[in-house]
Amino acid sequence: MLEDGRMFSNGGHHANPTSVFDHHTNVRTKKIQAMSRSRWYPSTVALGNGDVFTALGTGGGNYPEVGDRIALQQPQPHLKNWSSKIANAKERFVVLSAFSQGAVLDMETGLVWERSPSTKLSTWLEAIGDCYSRIVGGRLGWRLPTIEELASLIDPTQSRPPLLPRGHPFTKVQSGGQLYWSSTSLFSTPPNAFAMKPSDGTVGVNIKALREGFVWCVRGGYGHSPDVLSE
Repeated sequence: MLEDGRMFSNGGHHANPTSVFDHHTNVRTKKIQAMSRSRWYPSTVALGNGDVFTALGTGGGNYPEVGDRIALQQPQPHLKNWSSKIANAKERFVVLSAFSQGAVLDMETGLVWERSPSTKLSTWLEAIGDCYSRIVGGRLGWRLPTIEELASLIDPTQSRPPLLPRGHPFTKVQSGGQLYWSSTSLFSTPPNAFAMKPSDGTVGVNIKALREGFVWCVRGGYGHSPDVLSE
C-alpha cells in the first residue's frame, strides 16, 4: 500500500512491469520495467469496506482488480437465504440427475425435495421415522419439513389444486384436501403438530398420535429437532 492509498503490484509473468492501482477509481497505471526481473506473486487483500483486492502479477492481463463484496457473497448459487423469488418454475426447480431424477432442488430456498412424495398415510411419529430412513438417489439425510418450508412450495396465485407453481416437476402430490405433516409442533399444546393442505395451501393442526397425514421429505436447510417425546 502506497502512502496515497493506491496499491502497488510488483512484477508480472515472464515480464518485469509493475502496476500502481487506485481502488477508488478502479484505474491501473502500468510502470514499465520498474522491477529488475519477472515475478509471479498472486495475492488477495481485504479492503476496509469488505471488497477484495487481488494482484495476480501477470503481464498479459488487466490486473490488479477489486472484487465487489456483494457479488462474492454467494459463491454457491443454490445456497439461498430465502430472499430470492423465481417466477418461472422451470428455472426455480431443478430435477437432480445425481439423485436418479428422484429429487428436486428449489433454487429459491436451496432445499432439496422428494420429487414424488409418499402416498402412504402415517401418524406424525411414523412420518418423522419415515423421513429419517428414506433413501432417495442413494442418499439418506432426509427429514420432515417445517411448516414454513412446506408453505414455501405453495403458489397462492394458482387456482387448480395442488397449488404448486405452474410447470413444477413434482408428481403424486395429493390434491383432494389431504394433509401433509410438518415437523413443527404447536407450542401451546405439544401433542399437536401443524400440517398443510397442498390443495388450497391452508395450514391446520392435527393430533400427532391420532390423526394420519401424508409425508413429503426434504433434505438440506436447517429445520429443527421435532419434539418426539411430547406425544
